Amino acid sequence: MVEAAAAVAGDALRVLLRTAAGMMLLAVVLSGAAFLVAFDGSWLRGALAVALVLVEVAVVGAVLSVKRAVLGGLAGGLERQHLGRSAALLLFSPQGPLGRASAAAERVPLAEAEQKLGAAAQSMVGEAAQRRGLRGSLARRIQERLAGMIQQVTLARFRADAAEHGGGVDLAQVGAEIGDRADALLSARVRGAGNRLTAVAVLATSVAALLVAFALRQWMR
Repeated sequence: MVEAAAAVAGDALRVLLRTAAGMMLLAVVLSGAAFLVAFDGSWLRGALAVALVLVEVAVVGAVLSVKRAVLGGLAGGLERQHLGRSAALLLFSPQGPLGRASAAAERVPLAEAEQKLGAAAQSMVGEAAQRRGLRGSLARRIQERLAGMIQQVTLARFRADAAEHGGGVDLAQVGAEIGDRADALLSARVRGAGNRLTAVAVLATSVAALLVAFALRQWMR
């Protein structure tokens, strides 16, 4: 799965560049609006508003670009590389904690299943820890995000199965179900997370920029 995550790092890089370009456009719009609000006859006040807004957008844009790059790369991987299914197969690998527990007993107590799930997810993250460079960093973040999301989906299914059958989890059955549906389940989560993240970042940045401009106009009279 490390190779699959690395293969979609190019998608992530393209999303990063598109997001950075979008934030640059937003910076131009917000700095212009901030200047008009703060100016009121003072070039110094207008220039200070522009400078503060540019710093704000640069910081938010850097964080947003990286997060959206990870989500974009993950979305591409789920669609073309079937990363969700690969992650599920790795999570329930016969050599892993869940696979060995499944072979040893038909049903496993929920607490034990959760513990082994955490160990399996952590081993997935550890595989990408040695990657370096921009592409390597994006691939590592994609794999970390994928491991976290597949763990959340699997944990929810563990708890539902345990509640339905009196506390025990059928690891083999859950593993088969997650493997068949992982790409679809994770794709919906990735799309929702990306849209929410972008909307919140743009709205918060815009509001903060205008508040800064209004504050400067009031305080620097």
